[in-house]
Amino acid sequence: MFVDRGFAYDIWVTVKRLLLGYVFGSLVGLLFGFVLGLNRLTRKALEPILNALYTVPKIALLSPLLIAFGFYDKPIVVLIAITVFFFVWVPTQAAVMSVQSSFREAATVFGVNRWQMFRHVMLPATLPSIFVTLRVAISVAILTVIGVEFVFAPEARGLGYVINDARATLTSRVAWAGILIASILGVSFTSFVRLAERLLLPWNKEDQGSKD
Repeated sequence: MFVDRGFAYDIWVTVKRLLLGYVFGSLVGLLFGFVLGLNRLTRKALEPILNALYTVPKIALLSPLLIAFGFYDKPIVVLIAITVFFFVWVPTQAAVMSVQSSFREAATVFGVNRWQMFRHVMLPATLPSIFVTLRVAISVAILTVIGVEFVFAPEARGLGYVINDARATLTSRVAWAGILIASILGVSFTSFVRLAERLLLPWNKEDQGSKD
């Protein structure tokens, strides 16, 4: 099956799209979350626009993305990034804004600059919530990439193509294999994020253990 169907190639295509879209969407979402959470003027200027865009069904953006970028990887990666961005931006901004003002005031008393405030106050206070958000975003990214590949098979290739092709040819074992691989990808990405969380937040190990 792996050789005849080019299954290994389809797995690689999905992993590549998933990785690029997830990483880019997460980074931009984190950036916007911190900037809007920390800067009131920027929040007032951009939040209404982002809230309006948030309500747009992301799958509806696929048509203009296809017109702009054509088929294959680019529109799929961009759609994954957009979807992940909104799932990361909102909770990150909420986490930043929820940091108690007393913490900031205490840090200000000690004369810390903006970078020190960010590094020693905001990051430690928000990272636990951010890592939870990043884990949730993995499921969203996988759902998006498989769904788009499914809709645009065979042009798109990937695991979504494999599952859709198996449906058309009534080969259920191939469909289940594609679903299993997609699940393994989700578990692998989630495990990587959990590992990063344990390395970056050693003081949070108790909470991580209770969640696991």
